[in-house]
Amino acid sequence: VHIHSTYSHDACDGYIDNFPGQISTTCLDDLRTALCESGLDVAFLTDHPSHSKEFGFDDLLQIKTDKGDTPVGEPGKRHANVVHCPKSDTLPAHDVVGTVGYEGTHNMGLGIHHHFADGKLQGLSFSDADSKIEDVKASVAAIHAAGGLSCNAHSEEDDISVQRMVDSGMDCMEVYNTHANFKTIVGMSTGGAKMNLGRVFLLARFLGPKDQSPDPDLGVLVMLDIQPEAAFTKWQAVNAQRKVTGVIGNDVHQNVVLEPYCGPGGQFESLCDALVDKYPHLVALLKKGGPVMMSDGRRIDDYRRLLRWISNRTLVPPGKPSTELAETTKQGIAAGRNWVVYDVLGDAKGIDFAAL
Repeated sequence: VHIHSTYSHDACDGYIDNFPGQISTTCLDDLRTALCESGLDVAFLTDHPSHSKEFGFDDLLQIKTDKGDTPVGEPGKRHANVVHCPKSDTLPAHDVVGTVGYEGTHNMGLGIHHHFADGKLQGLSFSDADSKIEDVKASVAAIHAAGGLSCNAHSEEDDISVQRMVDSGMDCMEVYNTHANFKTIVGMSTGGAKMNLGRVFLLARFLGPKDQSPDPDLGVLVMLDIQPEAAFTKWQAVNAQRKVTGVIGNDVHQNVVLEPYCGPGGQFESLCDALVDKYPHLVALLKKGGPVMMSDGRRIDDYRRLLRWISNRTLVPPGKPSTELAETTKQGIAAGRNWVVYDVLGDAKGIDFAAL
């Protein structure tokens, strides 16, 4: 849940904004490969509507019949795409289903079948101060009419209240968001968050030569203990009034970059000069800025890495073909047959959980 492709203005280092009207085929290929390598069954893409509304569903679904994809829906009314992933060294051959959705401010439409007739409702801000509750309810109704689920994004932020989420009629809300957690450590130029220098130095061990560094996928562990907790507490408060399913959001963009804090005139220029012997790879990164490249040559927010860090597990009827899997998954989420997993901590297979 919550994936941004090149059709989002802030994904892929802002490619579509830097080159108006153009998309990054490299970014799309990265996402396609990552979805196959992640082992996921369903991917609910949620591009920002500012650009995605300008494109048709065949584009947004990234259908490639020349590679054997199976589109779902009648021609001109496609609403999902099945990618048939080949066998790899770590995974058997399997299918992954992609759908179209969007993310506005605290407003995600998951698995919609078509754009809205009233474009204002597609991406309407759900923030308390931005929209009237009547308009929020109309947006939720439009999502449902388009065959989708209404889900809150970034529950941890304080501009949407518990009562707004209760009254909206939404189906699900995020209890954790990877991008929000990134903000607690590296900061973001658009979010006003400041870099947590102490945590960034913990990343140093993952930046060196591959044969001298831990598995870079474990880099997420330097921030999990300082993840935003407001999303969990809000979800508990909402469920005290109305059942709303909790989901975990990858919110992957491939856009996490560092400022050149150690460059000429940078905030930590003098400090970094004193630490270059102890942290040579980190200081080199902070001098030039840009994406955080890990020891495997991939950026820290690489599609493959983030899609394997966390996931939702949803109970669906067995034996259904892949072409129906997105729809049965939405039904399972709406019914609350969903739990979230931090896959980086290990496979959940064999864990038994019961509650009264």
